[in-house]
Parts: sequence; structure tokens; C-alpha cells
Amino acid sequence: MTMKKLFAFIMLLLPFAALHTEAARKKTTVWEKPVKMYANTGTIKVTRVEFADTATLLYMHARHTPKEWIRIAKESCLKDTDGKAYRLTSADGIVPGKNFFMPDNGETDFTLRFAPMPKGTKMIDFAEGGAKDDWRIFGIHDESYSPAIDIPKELRNMKYTTNETLPVTRYAPGKVKVRFKAYGYRPEMQAELDGWYSVFGEKQQRLLSPKLNDDGTAEFEVSLTHPSVIVVGIRNVNYASILAVPGEDVSLALDLANGEKDDAYFGFTGSLAHTNKVINDNQYEFRKLFMATYDSLMVTGTEGWSAAEYAALIGKILKEKKETVNQFKGLTDAARAFLRMNLESTALDWQYDFSRSWENAKIRRSNIKTAAEYEELMKSINVPHFDAPLTDGTTMELLESDYAMFGNGLWSAHSYSSPIVINNDYNRQAATVDAFLKGRLSLDAAAEATITDPALSALIAGKRAKDKRMEEDMARRGNVFFHKLDDVKPENILSAILDKHRGKAVVVDIWATWCGPCKAGHKRMVPLKKELEGQDVVFVYVTGPTSPAETWQGMIGDIAGEHYYLTREQYGHILDKYESDGIPTYLVFDREGQLTFKNIGMVDNGKIKEEIEKAMEWN
Repeated sequence: MTMKKLFAFIMLLLPFAALHTEAARKKTTVWEKPVKMYANTGTIKVTRVEFADTATLLYMHARHTPKEWIRIAKESCLKDTDGKAYRLTSADGIVPGKNFFMPDNGETDFTLRFAPMPKGTKMIDFAEGGAKDDWRIFGIHDESYSPAIDIPKELRNMKYTTNETLPVTRYAPGKVKVRFKAYGYRPEMQAELDGWYSVFGEKQQRLLSPKLNDDGTAEFEVSLTHPSVIVVGIRNVNYASILAVPGEDVSLALDLANGEKDDAYFGFTGSLAHTNKVINDNQYEFRKLFMATYDSLMVTGTEGWSAAEYAALIGKILKEKKETVNQFKGLTDAARAFLRMNLESTALDWQYDFSRSWENAKIRRSNIKTAAEYEELMKSINVPHFDAPLTDGTTMELLESDYAMFGNGLWSAHSYSSPIVINNDYNRQAATVDAFLKGRLSLDAAAEATITDPALSALIAGKRAKDKRMEEDMARRGNVFFHKLDDVKPENILSAILDKHRGKAVVVDIWATWCGPCKAGHKRMVPLKKELEGQDVVFVYVTGPTSPAETWQGMIGDIAGEHYYLTREQYGHILDKYESDGIPTYLVFDREGQLTFKNIGMVDNGKIKEEIEKAMEWN
């Protein structure tokens, strides 16, 4: 065949090849934007699904800790709505059954290939196996498809017309019954319901873990101390923020078919139902509002500004954002007030810890992927750190209002400088008592005399009685000596501890109940303390109110030595005096009470023993 005839033959075949390619393309059904109803993991996500004649392909994206491994089981399969399984046949970018170590950025893509499923398939499940911790993704479907879920008409078409206002907030403990329903739920999902809420006078949020029944329902009670927010939802799906009032019940429903959307919660009934509906329907818009509040400070030319300039900028942003809230359509008065309060709380946080917030905003906007990138970024940040909060001297509406405890501002109000005042006397009292209960404030007789509300006064008496019982309990323990020195001035606290041990070496361990390295250090030193038993050395442990008193009390029984639970001021003075910017901090003093060794962070037994032996030497 001549070259000319060959060329003509090839040209003749090209249209047939094109038709064949087009036919093959049409035979493949693609879900470009698949969504899910439920997954028991946030590590992997399905980004694309292809149904071809020879295979069904799942395109996956994984996000996990850099250098840590993930694994896809060889037994993985897909299931259709009838429960028929389609086995995993091969994979690209990952080897089924073998550990895959994540790259430095903590993200990777891979493709899983399964036996072919019918082209008309509307919804599928992915499962590694039958164990509870095996990865499972239920109800994968194309974004354009709406799974048929039997939702009662009266709920689906519920109309909210009632305007609502926030209730006056007082310390008034009571129970809230919460009824939850997830429509589209299946028992095999084995999903977990969780959440959290705040209690007056406690630093840490209380966690919720109610049982989710096989029909997707749950009913549980929350003991609130005041009107506040309860967050509840199905893990890895969606959470709802519920404004709740003690003594008033609330119900909510989740549409799992739209679980990844901001309006997935519907059918609110009970207390503040309309307000809860609009807040949860507009989560995305509200998140943008608050993120903009943070990142608006990341503007060119702010480095080197004075405190007054920063404060003015924060005030300007706050005013703009509150005006945006005022322009939102369809909000109840309660929702509008709640959003304004949270904006003010954000502004207070920015003023109180501006340098850290500024750094965090820059990190977010820099799209940091690796530890090296983070280190380089931190070297480039040059923003002044203000010891006192930035303030323009204005009184915050949040702290003046009768419903201030709905916002976060009250909980930290006592931490802010005097120009930010609370004109509402009840809120002033509540902030004072809150600080006392959290260990941030020692009440003298004059301060306590200003607390006139009977319920708040009862809280003060209750805490003092509880502390006394704790002291008596600790005094009865043979292996632990407990001391509380609230009446000692901060500048004298260390000498008060050391003076009683003159003639002995003293090891001071500055720690907190929430500090993992601190607790690891306690265990590591057990054999060292046994080795030095009977010698002239005393082990002293000091902590402060950042450690919940009850948690601390339960932990120190296993830590032989002298234990001191200091006031906020005493604890802070020791940290400042010895320039400790982290815990654990270990201090070693000789027989004359002179500091001979300091270490911030972990220290091995060999080193600390060496320093103790030096400190025990007679000069």
C-alpha cells in the first residue's frame, strides 16, 4: 500500500474512531459532585463517582496527619439500596490492605475500582467491613438527586411567623428536655450523637453523648444554670446551635438527605423555635460575617500601629458588622440581638489578646501546609504584644443588656480592663461570682458585700463549703500533704513554701491537670522518688485555677509529695518570677532556699537526680 493510500485509509477510519470514543463516553455515568448522608469519618471524602461498563470508580480525597498512615481494607465494597455488594477489584494511588503514609501536606488523592454497578444506580454505600470503626460512607448520591425520605408534611412545610425576644437572663437552674430526630437514618449507620453546653461558673464546657436510637431519635435532658446555647448533632454530619431556656423544652429534626447543607435542620418546635430556625438556616452567612471580622484586621500597613489605632480599627469593624446584622432580613429580634452580642464578644477577644489573634488570622490566610512553612511564617510576623487589652473606653452593649449571659462577653468580663464596665448591676455581680467560682478572683469581705442577689450569694457559700470539704479530705490522706495559702500575698508565696523546708533540697514541679507532659513527668519520676526516699529532699507540686479543683483533687492522691493549689495571682507570680512560658516547669532549690536549677518542659531522671544531689550538698 502506498503512503497516499495508507493516509486515505486512516482518514476514512477517523470518524468511526471518534464515534466509538463518543459512544464509550456516553456509556459512562458520572457524578461530578457527589454528596453523602452520613459518614463515620472525616478523613476520606468521595469527590467523583463513575459508572462504566467494566467498573465503578470512586475518586477519593484523604486528609490526615502528615507522616501518619491510613489504610483501605482489601474487603471494601459498595452496596446498592437493595443491599447487593460490589467488591473492590483494584486501586490507583493506594494499595488496599497496606499502610499508606501521608505526605507532608497531609492530603492525598486516590481511586478505588469496584465491580460494575447498574448505570441507573441512584445511591450507594461504601464500607470497609462490618466493624464499628471501619470506614463507612452512607447514602452517596449525585448532588442533583434528592433521596426520597418520608418526612411528615406538617414538619416539611412548617411556617414560622412569631417574633421572639431573648429572655431576661438570671441564674435560675432548670432542666431542658431535648427531642432529636434524624430523618433518613438507618440502624447500620451506627452514628453517634454528641454536643456540648456551658454551666455558670465552670471553665470547661460540659459534653453531651446521648444515645441515638435505631429509628434516628434521641431524647435527653440538659441541666442548665441560665439561658444559654446547647450544641447538638450527629458527628461528621452537622450540628445545630440551640438557644435554650431552663424549664422550657425544644425539639429539632435533621434531614440527612441534605445533611451537609446549612439548612439541614428544620422542624424546630418549643422554646425560641423561630429564632433557632433562622440561626441554623443561615449558618453559612453568619460564619462569613464572623470570619470577616477576624480577617479584616489583616490589612496592609497595620504593623507598627499604636494600641489606640488598633482599638479604633476594631471599633470600626464592630460597628460595620453590627450594621450588617441589622440589615439581615427575616431575623427575629432574639436572633438579631444574639448575633450582635457574639460580634461584641469577638471584638472583646480581639482586644484582649490581639497579637495572638492577629497571628492566627495571618496563618489562616497564608494556607499553611507544612511545619516548615509555619516556622517561616512565624519568623516574618512582627506585631506588638500588648499586656493590657486594647480598648477605646466605651461601654459594651453586650455587658449592659439584661440577656448578657447568652453571649460570651460576660464570662470573661472580669478579665478586661476597667474602661470596659458593666452598667447592669446584676451582670456585674454575675461576672464577679463567675470569676470567683473559676478561681480567677479571691473575694474579700468588701467585694462579697456587693453581691446582693440571693442565688449568686448561695453559689459563693456553696463553693466555700465544697473547698472546706476538699481540704478536710486531703488532710486525711497519708501519702499526700495538701496546703491552701489563699491569705499569703503572691510575692511571698514561694518563700512561704520554701521556708518550712530549710535544710533540705526542694524540687518544685509547676503543672496543670490538663497538661499531658506534666502527667507523664509525674509517672516518670516515681522510681526516682523511691530511690531518694529518706534523703533530704522534698517534692512540691504547685498548680492554679486553670486546673479544675475537683479534677486536681482526684489526681494528686497518686502523686506523693506536697501539693499547693494556689490562687490565680499566686500561680501567675511564680510563673512570672521564674520566667516560665510553659509547663511543666521544674525548679530545684538548695538547702538554703537558693534556686540552683530550672527547666521548662520534659527533663530526664538522670539530669534531675544530678541537680538534686548538687542541691543537697552542704556549702
